Amino acid sequence: MRPSGAGAARALWQHHAPTLRRLLVFGTVSVVATLVDLAVFNLLLRAEPVPRFVATSTGYGVGLVVNYLLNRWVTFRGGGRDRWSEEFALFALISVAGLLLNNAAVETAARLVGTGAGLLTGARLVVATVLWTAKFVLVQRWVFPPRAGAASAEAPLPAEAGPDAEQAPQGPGHPAEDGRSRPA
Repeated sequence: MRPSGAGAARALWQHHAPTLRRLLVFGTVSVVATLVDLAVFNLLLRAEPVPRFVATSTGYGVGLVVNYLLNRWVTFRGGGRDRWSEEFALFALISVAGLLLNNAAVETAARLVGTGAGLLTGARLVVATVLWTAKFVLVQRWVFPPRAGAASAEAPLPAEAGPDAEQAPQGPGHPAEDGRSRPA
């Protein structure tokens, strides 16, 4: 017999809560990376006038690195591939597709409504919003898939682990960072 009413809602929440929490963390990481991206973008457009393409690409590139590192260390901790270079390459491939769409949006907006930094930033935000959910699915499945024998991508995030949880050493390339051994 299936639960009904509040019981069904509770069962549904318990089943999907880990993914929804991970999606919330992914969103927070995306916001941080986007703010870094837009700060670099606007700095280049205003302080050091450069072509729109250069400002967009540079901002996006800096945001990409911030996004990858925060997702690797926080959002998908414990998941991922054996080789970080393969992991980063897949993450970058997904992100470069986003970059191309961002550049197209900036150029289209510039032709349709003008070249003001505020208008161009708005165009970038619209594209980023549209691509965000698709990127979450691709990154979760292809870049940071659950590791065999390790905690799944649905495992509690560090903040959810509780007071008795063992904290992994932090830092890039640390052998115990995510349970993977690294060549010397």
